[in-house]
Amino acid sequence: MSFSMNIDMEKWYYIEEEKEDSTYRFILGEKGENPLVVFGINPSTATPEKLDKTMRVVKRLVELDDNNYDGYIMLNLYPQRTTDPDGLHSEKSEYAYQKNLEVVGNCIKELVRDSKSVDIWAAWGGNIDRRNYLLKSLEAIEKILRPYSVRWLERGEYKNPHHPLYLKKTLPFKEFDVVDYINKKKNNI
Repeated sequence: MSFSMNIDMEKWYYIEEEKEDSTYRFILGEKGENPLVVFGINPSTATPEKLDKTMRVVKRLVELDDNNYDGYIMLNLYPQRTTDPDGLHSEKSEYAYQKNLEVVGNCIKELVRDSKSVDIWAAWGGNIDRRNYLLKSLEAIEKILRPYSVRWLERGEYKNPHHPLYLKKTLPFKEFDVVDYINKKKNNI
């Protein structure tokens, strides 16, 4: 793992790697006793020292929310950094895919151990349809997390869970049936 900046690891979750083909960010978040886990499609430019627009919105929504979250952890269905979803690999990097699943599993396992249950905000928006491997990644993540005490949430009412940038901040969290969502996507419903 490469860290190009001075990061307070007592305050932050942060794993980034540079490889020949891309830069990958596997996790970014501010630690807390009861953090909200957020799943997006892929990371953009955010670092602990400079949050991007999406991460600033996530932070603000967590701070405004009345569910007593005191931190947040941003994970993604695929860890490739790109500001344009069309820039995602046309075929997944097996290394990045497997490493992402490992980081996700370890993160949730640690959180469940510490707090017994974890809320997960599905926040990937419509870009899940841009690459076939994104839905497969979600399915693999759901299977990894199934044994743990997690509660999937969403905000808004759309075909896909809404991306944080395109939400009214007054929308409440509601339960999200991720298994039903995956099955409908696989069957084009």
